[in-house]
Amino acid sequence: MLNNVDDILRKADDYKLQGKLFKAISLYEKLLQELTDFELSQWIRITLADLYVWVKNFEKSIELLNETIALEPDNSLYYYLLAFTYLSAGSYELSKKYFNKAIELNPENPEYLRGLAWSEYLAGNLEIAENLLRKVLEMDAENTAAIDNLIEVFIKEGKLKEAEEQIKRFRNLDPKDWQIFQRVQQLKERRESL
Repeated sequence: MLNNVDDILRKADDYKLQGKLFKAISLYEKLLQELTDFELSQWIRITLADLYVWVKNFEKSIELLNETIALEPDNSLYYYLLAFTYLSAGSYELSKKYFNKAIELNPENPEYLRGLAWSEYLAGNLEIAENLLRKVLEMDAENTAAIDNLIEVFIKEGKLKEAEEQIKRFRNLDPKDWQIFQRVQQLKERRESL
């Protein structure tokens, strides 16, 4: 069985890399039904949940993550993944609920707080999003994803000087990141619209 499991995992990973997501899902689903190893089963559940988000089957992703949480209710990562799934589905209130649960279980993880901030941004709560992203950057000053999110918030709020300062900060940390060019373009377009 072990070689069979390894072969199936390898094949499923190959399918993922090739963009053949439904074939990967099929193999992971088959493997999940056959496995008795708890940790590997949990890993396959969250891998499947992620794949289901990619193919926009949020209901199945949520179902798998709820199964995972039922088996390990104190694991903050699972709540984060569930929150992200709800965020991807456009259910901002539920995403905020589960980001908050992840934060409650692991308050030191800046990515959980960043996820909550992004939920607030997408829900139109720009000031709350800005404040949360500032807290993320207090926790992790070099978090380029949070800097990028903050730039977007500033542009949307019309705080163009602040956006420009954060673009410079981002560029100093990671000068080759493609997001910088996108944000510079957004900033230019926003200036022209004012």
